[in-house]
Amino acid sequence: MEENYSEYSTYLLVKRYQAEPDKKSTKAVELEKLIRDDLGFSDDVDLLAPEIQDKLNKLVRESKRRSEQFINITSWILIALILLSLFNSGCSLMTISSASKFLPNIESMLNENINPVARFILENQIPITILSFILLGFMLFVLVGVLYRSDTARKMGIILLVSKIAQNFAEPLLVKYVYPSLHDLKFDVPKPIADLTYQTSLVMSAFVSVIFIVIYGWLIYKFTTPEIKEEFN
Repeated sequence: MEENYSEYSTYLLVKRYQAEPDKKSTKAVELEKLIRDDLGFSDDVDLLAPEIQDKLNKLVRESKRRSEQFINITSWILIALILLSLFNSGCSLMTISSASKFLPNIESMLNENINPVARFILENQIPITILSFILLGFMLFVLVGVLYRSDTARKMGIILLVSKIAQNFAEPLLVKYVYPSLHDLKFDVPKPIADLTYQTSLVMSAFVSVIFIVIYGWLIYKFTTPEIKEEFN
């Protein structure tokens, strides 16, 4: 199948051109024309001349280095965040387990009109935390694969990012319709304070969700660009 060069950067065009054994082939001629257009070279410039080759090699090295740095830095930042989340999940698991020995039965703390989904969340904190722990471990495994330039890991990472976008779209709705509020719990809190807490949670959830949707969308775009995909071939 013929490659579509319309979305290729100069870096990839040069790399493809340099990999062509026959510089007079139809593919090489097409690539040469695109390179000349991108770099503003006239037909008199010999792309195989040593000084031009040095310039093209430098362009390839610098572009490749930028792509590698983006992948490595992004992966290590996400790995650090996941390790922090794993630590937090582990602490939460121990806290929930310890608290269950001293707190009264969860049923006695719930309002009788509480949302059934919210009730399920409160009554199953340990299994939900364990599931979150496992999911974070899988995400960590995928990121290690990205560092080792596994294209399968790259694709799995994109799928996980899409799922995170869906989660962030749903988060404000969950806060509004599902997650338990102070009204759902038998806490002696004045109604104005409970309402303010709920409204603040809803606004902050929507604000944070928008920020992360933009970040995840940008990462999906970057990891589907030809330059980044090239590093996984």
